[in-house]
Amino acid sequence: MMSDFRRRIVEMNLDAEFLDFSASVHTVEDAAQAAGVSVSAMTKNLLLVDELNRPVIAVLSGTDRLDVQKLATLLGRRLRMAKASEVQELIGFEAGAVPLVVVEGTLVLDVDVAEKPFIYSSGGTTRSLVKIPTRKLIEAMKPLVGDIAFR
Repeated sequence: MMSDFRRRIVEMNLDAEFLDFSASVHTVEDAAQAAGVSVSAMTKNLLLVDELNRPVIAVLSGTDRLDVQKLATLLGRRLRMAKASEVQELIGFEAGAVPLVVVEGTLVLDVDVAEKPFIYSSGGTTRSLVKIPTRKLIEAMKPLVGDIAFR
């Protein structure tokens, strides 16, 4: 049975490839090894919340670190990292399995991610990934793109 997350990806016509594993791909290192790509080819999706408790998903290359101040300035909002206990409540996924495609919230790609040919990202569980052509994701989701990593 297809999950709602996968159904949404298919309905969006993103030409996605779903990758399922028997072992956890919770960390970018584990995910990269399982997918057979470099850590820099992976993305990490970080959930933040603004002052009104609205979700913001920041997407960075697997080797980068989020600069929360840059992201807050880009959005013009105060932000904080979501607590692990809030993730399920806010977006319906467990911490460590935050997907790119969510029903509500703001999606922000770091400039380095926007330049990649493919995004390897969480597949909505700690044992799955999804590979999406970046161009297709940008066309469908219309994320904000900005410099949000420490450089």
